Amino acid sequence: MYLLPTDLSADGANVAKPVADVTVPGMVTDASALSNRMTVLVRTYTDAVFYRMPGWRRVATMSLPLQRQGESLAVDGSGLLIGTEGLPSPLIEVPLSRAASNRLHARPAGTSAPAAPTSSADTAQDPGAGAIEPDPAWPARVVGATTVALGGAWLWVRRRQRNRSTT
Repeated sequence: MYLLPTDLSADGANVAKPVADVTVPGMVTDASALSNRMTVLVRTYTDAVFYRMPGWRRVATMSLPLQRQGESLAVDGSGLLIGTEGLPSPLIEVPLSRAASNRLHARPAGTSAPAAPTSSADTAQDPGAGAIEPDPAWPARVVGATTVALGGAWLWVRRRQRNRSTT
């Protein structure tokens, strides 16, 4: 896993740096930050892995339906939307497993429950709004860095395929 700088430069290169002590499973094909800003979801060809922030603590793993080449992932309410590479690529709705849902909705140790809403406007807020990370830009940086890592992996695979076809 790689992390982009907090302040991105429009004029020069933004160098992604490895995040210490973070191990992701297998070949990562996509990643997404949940709206509570405390959870990052990482997709491989076969699984969805949930990490709690800060600290990249792995909290749940969920098997995904087999697809020809599982590449895409989005969070949709109480489930996931997944897709494959190429056309046609219909999105498949996958409900969260009970274990993943329970672990995602559990409060991290040492945190208190959010205060009860005081007005109808408060009830419309994101339920995870009370648990925002100090750096609100981290989801974009993580997804950007993951995209950089996936691009590098794609180039590596393409070069291996090209080298095999020429020998």
